[in-house]
Amino acid sequence: MVDEEEVNPCHYHEARESDAITTCNKHFYDVPFTNCHTKVDPQPYFDNCRRDYCGSEWRREQNLPLCNALSAYATACELAGRPITSWRSSQLCPIDEIKEITKEEGCPWDELEFDFEDGDGERDTVDTY
Repeated sequence: MVDEEEVNPCHYHEARESDAITTCNKHFYDVPFTNCHTKVDPQPYFDNCRRDYCGSEWRREQNLPLCNALSAYATACELAGRPITSWRSSQLCPIDEIKEITKEEGCPWDELEFDFEDGDGERDTVDTY
């Protein structure tokens, strides 16, 4: 097994680490995400957000590492019975921008397994069959 310290990109991009901590902390440890902390531990999602932010050369300026981590946490919260509603906005992870990014990268948006509400206050919802 590889030691976590060896694969932590924040150790190789130390200048990014303070930005990563500030950016990820600002959202994971604030409302509405704090409403789920008793159901789902945010620390692993925060750690992933920080590492992805440090190591990503891809779409960091558009907060994609943050948006991916928040979306994963919101999904985990919903599965745990504590949905986080209205966390997306035109300033934070706007779904139209995320759709465009995924299309640009070749991801067929219409085949993704998530539904999204329209407009501000969008949230991820898990399809249940």
